[in-house]
Amino acid sequence: MARPKGTSNTKTVTTVEPSRCPACHSTRRSRYRGRIVQPFGGLDAGGRPFTAIVRHRTQCEDCGQWRIDQTLAYSPAESNALPARPVT
Repeated sequence: MARPKGTSNTKTVTTVEPSRCPACHSTRRSRYRGRIVQPFGGLDAGGRPFTAIVRHRTQCEDCGQWRIDQTLAYSPAESNALPARPVT
């Protein structure tokens, strides 16, 4: 898949840590089940504005523990340039 015409090359690379099970610390999980979007504005740890908190239920594939993963949603103009970051 090619880069869309007129877009610039990416100069910043960000590594996002996968979420971990609170019981066994595994990163293996089932698919997300359900999605809750809570409109909420604020700044992330890097000082970038976000518009909502998104929560997904998932289950650990190793121990069966259920958990809720959270990410931040950015405005549409920024979401093309910024990756979603897990809320810690």
